[in-house]
Amino acid sequence: MTITLWAFFLVTLGAARITRLVTTDTIAAPVRDRFAARALASYKADLAQAGDDKEAREALKPVTERGLYAGLTCAWCVGFWAVLVAYVIVHLLTHWPDTALGWFAAAAQVLAASWLVGALNTRYAR
Repeated sequence: MTITLWAFFLVTLGAARITRLVTTDTIAAPVRDRFAARALASYKADLAQAGDDKEAREALKPVTERGLYAGLTCAWCVGFWAVLVAYVIVHLLTHWPDTALGWFAAAAQVLAASWLVGALNTRYAR
């Protein structure tokens, strides 16, 4: 048994809000800034280690793609995990799928909702 359409939209919108909170809202900026500082320090250390080797410098990941900072600023990444956690909570509170079809439906709902969350946060990003 899957959740209702109404619950699907509530979970999706709730996860979209959590995603926006984590990725762009100012209330979570101090957390993101700490990870950005760590990513920048990691980049500078790698840059110093590369020295004058042009190929090594070009192969370095940019700061925005390093560690948890990359995950905390990616609406698609945070959206997937927010939806997954929300669905687990919903299924724990209501019912857990007991058949292969139920698990398939639950997985499809999670993927559909995470896509909607990513699309919403990408479309309405500042």
